[in-house]
Amino acid sequence: MSQEVQKQVDDIRSQFCESYRNGKDLRGISSHTRLQDSDEPTELKKLAQIIAAHATKIGIVCEPSRFYENLKPLASEVQEFAHSLFYLLSLLPLFYHNDKDVWASFFLQRLDEKVMELLNGTSVLCNDIDAMLKDENREKEDADRLRSIGMIWAACDCLEKLADKRNFGLLGDAIQENCSLVQDALQDIDDWITDPQFGNEFDLEESEDEEEEHESAGPNDDDEEALIKMTHFIETWKIKIKMIKLLLSSFAKTISTNFYNSRHVKGSTLQELYDLQRSVVAQVDELISDFLMSDASFDAEELQPTIENLNGLLAKMVKILKHLNEKDVKKRKWVHVWETKYFE
Repeated sequence: MSQEVQKQVDDIRSQFCESYRNGKDLRGISSHTRLQDSDEPTELKKLAQIIAAHATKIGIVCEPSRFYENLKPLASEVQEFAHSLFYLLSLLPLFYHNDKDVWASFFLQRLDEKVMELLNGTSVLCNDIDAMLKDENREKEDADRLRSIGMIWAACDCLEKLADKRNFGLLGDAIQENCSLVQDALQDIDDWITDPQFGNEFDLEESEDEEEEHESAGPNDDDEEALIKMTHFIETWKIKIKMIKLLLSSFAKTISTNFYNSRHVKGSTLQELYDLQRSVVAQVDELISDFLMSDASFDAEELQPTIENLNGLLAKMVKILKHLNEKDVKKRKWVHVWETKYFE
């Protein structure tokens, strides 16, 4: 029986773990799987639950003191585990062969990551069973025994959540994360307004003599005029950045409902929105960083290229949001009001 288990473990390692080492390998899988009265995420969730259940049973029958007594049930569970893993991998082409433009690239990339984590945990499990088969007297700590099972559980849990979230759920998570980054930018602005100063005052390489010279000299009229100009600029942009955060957070909040999920929206459209919101936040960060590093020669015109890039990205974002809300008069009107107020 130990030889049968060893063969099963070797087959899992060669057929799954060694054959698929990255996302590119996964996307090369071909299958003729067809779904009836179901869809890809539903089946993905079911298979993740089944794989986790078989992993749990494998962990139980691999209890060190009874390992060799449990070889028969172990062989059965390893076989079922392999079958379930095969079915999951056979499901992947339905996601990847995205002819109907259903799945956004950010979703497929996360799917790649979590399936690879599952295969990595499976590889560790194979190694653990190998070790137990080759040493009848080996005493293994439970922590070692359950390590691979924990890795598989974690991967399956992530796959279940991925199946539940789908495109819009992942997009909502990404936008919420970026809302936090925008809030950080607003905090930086508030800190600066509380204590206005030039960027060169943060120069860590400035000598003590230079620092004392600046302190003794005190602010001159030009410095005060520059700080007033900078304050006016950043107070204006504080309002605009608050509006950007409002746009992002409102959309993220709406995503949490079933309004969008009940509609067919192209994956490529959502990918564009995903990329745009990331770029918007990156431009906000660049704008504020450049501002904070400004000195007494501050000139708002020097920040204009960043502002133009930011506004161009926001215009594209608004266009997509209008499209997504074309059948909801209230939401579409809200986006229009936001657009008018921001670009006035």
